[in-house]
This record gives sequence, structure tokens and C-alpha cells, in this order.
Amino acid sequence: MIASFTHNFIFIKTRKTAGTSAEIVMSSWCRGNDICTPISTRDEDIRAEFGGQAMNYRGWFGAKYVSHMHASAVRKRLNGFWERAYTFAVDRHPYDKVLSQSAFRLGRQGSYTPDDLIQEIDNLLATDRYLNYPLYTYNGSVIVDQVVRYEELWDHLKSLAERTGNPFPHTLPMAKGQFRNDFVTRELLTPQQKRDIQKGAEFEFSLLGWDA
Repeated sequence: MIASFTHNFIFIKTRKTAGTSAEIVMSSWCRGNDICTPISTRDEDIRAEFGGQAMNYRGWFGAKYVSHMHASAVRKRLNGFWERAYTFAVDRHPYDKVLSQSAFRLGRQGSYTPDDLIQEIDNLLATDRYLNYPLYTYNGSVIVDQVVRYEELWDHLKSLAERTGNPFPHTLPMAKGQFRNDFVTRELLTPQQKRDIQKGAEFEFSLLGWDA
């Protein structure tokens, strides 16, 4: 999550949407009282190479702002600035998001096979952890100004950089990409898994117009 008072925007970080890589770029624009929440040690090293860092995320009683913070909580804490700022989040086709999150969970433990991944997908679908819409909605309504499609993220950030007078890197950071294998494609999803994803992510399919 990033709140830039300097450049008048708030970024709500969602899961498995290149959010950490986007934060690395946007953090390099931040200074002063801007808020940038922490990321992993490995990714903080990458962020430092791009000129950014975690900053101003602690309140009086510990961590006040956290990475995947709900937009409603950010709005409450930054009341006033929220209404003035450009607020946005990113979301990704639910099939790809489920695959990416399952591969990430397995990859942190070591090597894995397609069968391992299929089982991990079933484990994930038994939860709601693959859904991003709760992060950028409140009482069933989107409360950020824009939900950017994942495939349009970097064009969007380049446009934001131009509007705010900030540099855009020639080489983009690739955080957390080391956990994905070549066989992690939509073809691996079973018909039942696709039906379960369609049902669970119905709001996201409708909002961003993705094909099932």
C-alpha cells in the first residue's frame, strides 16, 4: 500500500497482480511524509536499487499501515486526503491469479509438480484468499477511483509517472517471479476448478469483463 501526499495518489495493493513490482517503482517517487508499507527482505533490496524504501508506516502502537490493507481501512485513517487523492487498485483474471498464488505458495517450499499444483489449487479454492475485490470494495461497492486490469498495469503506471512528473524505469522490477514454473498455465485447471473460480469470483469477472 502506498499513500503519496507528494503526488496525490493512493495505491491499494491486491494479491498476485504484480503489486510488489509496482510498489518498487512508485516507492522511488515517494519522499517526506509519504507512506510505503514494507515488503520482503529480498524485494526491499530490489526496491533500494530503484531508489525507494519502506517509510512512515508505523503508528504509535506498531504497524498502522500494512501491505494488503483494505481500502475501507485506508479511507478511514486518511479521511480527507482519500477524497482528494486519486485512488486505484489492480486486479487480474481470476484463473491466472489462482495459478499464480498456488505456485507461489508451493514454490516457497521448494520444487513442485503439476499434480502438487492441482492439489494446492483445490486447497486455495476452499478459502477466499484468491479474491481481491474485498480489498477495494465496501458493502458491495467499489470505493477506489479505478480498478486497473493487470495487463494494463505498466502502461497505467507510465501514464501516472508522466502526470506526476516522475521517472519511469527502462527495466521493470520482477519481484517474486522465481516461484513460477513453465507448466503453470490455464490448461492445468480442471473443469471443476474453473467452475469454482467462476462462482467465487463472479464480482471480479463482471466488474472487469473477463471471459470465463
